Amino acid sequence: MERSEFVCAVFHHLDGDWQFLGPSGASEADARVVGLAQVLALDATLAELGDLERGCGARRHRLGEPWTRFR
Repeated sequence: MERSEFVCAVFHHLDGDWQFLGPSGASEADARVVGLAQVLALDATLAELGDLERGCGARRHRLGEPWTRFR
């Protein structure tokens, strides 16, 4: 959320929650609850993952690369 890293991993958890991580990962102390509109304002390409099924995720190695989805 500080714009110091790009989002490289997205998880859509079985409970419906979403998690967005940068290349350095995250700790529980870094976690934030934010609205989806805030996340999309930082990176509009995340909208491509709007149909990501629960229990699935997506990764990319660099900003601008296509997302690779996984279960």
